[in-house]
Amino acid sequence: MQPVFPKRAVSIGDSWTQDIIYEDKRGSVVANQDSKNVYTFTAWRPCRESLCVYITIKQEMRSAALSGGGDSRAEASSAGTGEGWMLFDPFAGQVVKTYWKLNGQGKVRVRQKGESEGQEPVAQVEAEVVVEAEVTAERIDGEP
Repeated sequence: MQPVFPKRAVSIGDSWTQDIIYEDKRGSVVANQDSKNVYTFTAWRPCRESLCVYITIKQEMRSAALSGGGDSRAEASSAGTGEGWMLFDPFAGQVVKTYWKLNGQGKVRVRQKGESEGQEPVAQVEAEVVVEAEVTAERIDGEP
């Protein structure tokens, strides 16, 4: 999660969005992810020796990937939502702490071709997957 901030001044209750399109094409792998993040300036909170902006985040995400060549091919797709928050110190220009939780569901399918052209697949496996991730990060300032 790389936060984005609007070019305009914001106040408590203001929201802004970030649309992200990620594409990766390497060799026989093609992957993409589309997500929409909605940030809301919720409150001022004490943090360290300063006041931080408490920002809540909601996300909608979709992804898909295709890999294969030769005798096998794998396909995957998923969709999910996430939510979290961050403490941003506007005086230092730093994210001090962040929490994020993502929940999603998807499908994976792997097929292996038959030995001769036009033959039915030798093996095909399909699975539904559940994706759950929870991340907390905190900036730690130390002496060099």
